[in-house]
Amino acid sequence: MEELLINEFISVTEYGASCPVIIKASDNNTYVLKTRYQSNLSLDGNAVATILKDASIFIETLSYLFLQEMNFTHIPEIVYINIDEAAIEDAKTYFSKSNDERSKMALENIQNSRGVNLGVKWIDDSEGAFSKFDAIPKNIQEMAVNHDAYVMNVDRHESNPNILFSKKNNKFYLIDFGNAFDSLIVFDELYDKDNITTLEMYFDKYIFDENYLLFNEINNALKYKRSFSKNEILKIIEMLPPQWEPNSIKEVIAEILAKRIGNKEIFENA
Repeated sequence: MEELLINEFISVTEYGASCPVIIKASDNNTYVLKTRYQSNLSLDGNAVATILKDASIFIETLSYLFLQEMNFTHIPEIVYINIDEAAIEDAKTYFSKSNDERSKMALENIQNSRGVNLGVKWIDDSEGAFSKFDAIPKNIQEMAVNHDAYVMNVDRHESNPNILFSKKNNKFYLIDFGNAFDSLIVFDELYDKDNITTLEMYFDKYIFDENYLLFNEINNALKYKRSFSKNEILKIIEMLPPQWEPNSIKEVIAEILAKRIGNKEIFENA
């Protein structure tokens, strides 16, 4: 995957716990920069303990690559963005102009994210699909349900659908998988307790509740039957930067995903 440098900082987004930053990259395109560092994870508005570094960016990048492997085209393009010393100095200059908390957090995240990060290509003239739910095509809903079940992602609800609609090309996009893997708690559990009991509890775990945006579509959605072996998942993971910390538990991550993909039990609330 292409690796780019940062040419210009444009603004901090108004959304996202990790305070993503809109940047212009060295290919002259605009991207949402997702950094390696995230100081904490917010669940139901409450901050919880620091999660394993690189966990959010790891599962988000893996999600995009996995969806590409499934030939799903309703996702934005992604690239790797390298944060070097020059970028950090530029960030200090840019963010010194603002004292708001999101700008402070964005600068802290950038300073702690030297190396390869994720860039999600900016979707022009887009908006959250808040009022367009009935217009979301069936195949988009079905892929969302399937993928969310596979990677244990419930970060999709009415106030934050994580589905964008581009008025420029009349197309819907799935975005933002950074809180997947059961809100990333799974990563820390596997990292701290690398044992078979912890591993097996996630093979067929049902993760949806009535607050999930597509809750009423789960039973009716076409379940994708293609399965992926552990080795196939590992090949996708090998496309991710080796310095990202969850690579240390990539074997168990691949095993969990391989067991979940194509497993109908993950859609059944027994």
